[in-house]
Amino acid sequence: MLAKTHSNFGVAFGLSSVYLMESLEITAAGPLLSAAYVYFVYKGSGIPDIDHPTATISKRYPILSKVISKLFGHRKFTHSLLFILLFSAIHLLFVYANILGLTYLVNRYLGIDVSAVIPSGPLKVSLYLSFGLAVGMLSHVVGDSLTKRGVQILRPFSKKSYKLPFTFKTGSLVESVLSMLFVIFNVFMLMLIIYRYLLGLTYNGFSIEYLI
Repeated sequence: MLAKTHSNFGVAFGLSSVYLMESLEITAAGPLLSAAYVYFVYKGSGIPDIDHPTATISKRYPILSKVISKLFGHRKFTHSLLFILLFSAIHLLFVYANILGLTYLVNRYLGIDVSAVIPSGPLKVSLYLSFGLAVGMLSHVVGDSLTKRGVQILRPFSKKSYKLPFTFKTGSLVESVLSMLFVIFNVFMLMLIIYRYLLGLTYNGFSIEYLI
């Protein structure tokens, strides 16, 4: 899959999971936190291609990309479930530490009790955002499993490539059509989610807590 398709596919995963989690009452995130979640899904959708020197993300971290490419090759370890789990866990610790530090500074120097504004707390926010990153990386792997080459999702335990029954060639007309369909789907889902939040705003009234 091309980078553009991965991004559109990732956003589709993000918006769909936000709507699903809200529908099943798994989370009670407001518009701002949900937007941050989708953004993390979007960023995560490009991370597995850090093993490809010409990928968009690799251009930002060229040295790291070359090292990873030489160590693992393309569509191997960075496209595995284990990589998604490990990277998400490290990201969770990093985000949690940063939110705790920011909360302390705001409370100490501005006198604002952040916990009163964000009732869910730093840990739940960190989990939510890191889960978004994992969903984005997973969308990348699922996307590449739609291509004829497939992905080695069980690395380093197995070198077998897995792909879905329906596959297409990367950069083909089929991929272009799918990418456009993802864009249309994303616009529809975004409008649906905005409508739901506006409906909630009508019933619950405006508050900072509701927005977050």
